[in-house]
Amino acid sequence: TVSPADPAIYSATVLSNTSIRVIWENIEQDNLTHYEVYRKDLLSPTYVYVGTFQKQGTLEFVDEGINTLENSYCYKVQAVCT
Repeated sequence: TVSPADPAIYSATVLSNTSIRVIWENIEQDNLTHYEVYRKDLLSPTYVYVGTFQKQGTLEFVDEGINTLENSYCYKVQAVCT
């Protein structure tokens, strides 16, 4: 199975002191089943899994319960195939 390229993140927008909206591109690949979203604090060396989203669903995620006043975050989205 050929792994798809990871989708580009179009935007990561701070919505409040405790939430960020992440929007990513759709990957067109027949065996793509879902996307996995990961977050890391800029001071952390590793990403943490934050959610799974089906291929046919909305290509955005609102990350809640974080602290945007004291921390900066990076996100990555991985496309997962069967």
